[in-house]
Amino acid sequence: MKRKMLLARKMMMHQLFTENGEMIPVTFLQVHPNFIAQIKTKKKDGYDAVQVATAIENARTNLKKPQIHHFKKAKIDRVDFCSEMLTTTDLKVGDELPITHLVPGMYVDITATSKGKGTAGVIKRHNFSRGPMTHGSKHHRAPGSVGLSKPDKIWKGQPLPGRMGNVRVTTKNMEVIHLIPEERIVAVRGTVPGFPKNWIKICESTNQPKTLKPAIMFNTASFFSKSNPQPNSSPTKTNQTSSEPKTEQKDSSLTPENN
Repeated sequence: MKRKMLLARKMMMHQLFTENGEMIPVTFLQVHPNFIAQIKTKKKDGYDAVQVATAIENARTNLKKPQIHHFKKAKIDRVDFCSEMLTTTDLKVGDELPITHLVPGMYVDITATSKGKGTAGVIKRHNFSRGPMTHGSKHHRAPGSVGLSKPDKIWKGQPLPGRMGNVRVTTKNMEVIHLIPEERIVAVRGTVPGFPKNWIKICESTNQPKTLKPAIMFNTASFFSKSNPQPNSSPTKTNQTSSEPKTEQKDSSLTPENN
């Protein structure tokens, strides 16, 4: 089955308003140039897959010699993130994947590394309820019973305290809301796992709507214009100092002639 795939970088969350006043929470994704690094076939590798690599323009990447030799076959110099998907393609090694693979209204599956929460208890990690806090109760936030004494062991999958987050998760059936090809920016409905500036994988979902919704028009020029800072750049202070001297304007109603 042929499925479309792109690698992107999470930028920020925002909200867009339609002409009817409906508010849509969106996440902006920056799609850097994607190139096909390798095409795996069932005859040679045992399965059909496409390996895609991407990198930030004019950025240094630390590649080892085996990786440099691998990407050199596809004429790729810089690689910051690489991933593959079980699919087939008609493109060749070294070809660039266009951002127009994504169409507003289609559903995509986004895979990323979630935010790490550190070591957490069962209340935060598994949404347990706490015990009573008064009347001499000594069971407040403890896990409680973990099973029978007959097996004399802990069953696999038992919800217990431990590390929370920092795992690879996939959010399915996320709708593509808006697309800005000239800026290589994609807006999807809802939240995307992980921190900003994290690399993510966008795959075409298998559950597509029967008919695509008409594209919603948004005025996003104010967000990504040259005069305004990019979402992934640090904010700059404006209107703090001015090179021109300020002149005080006197009110004409307070002049002696009118008094």
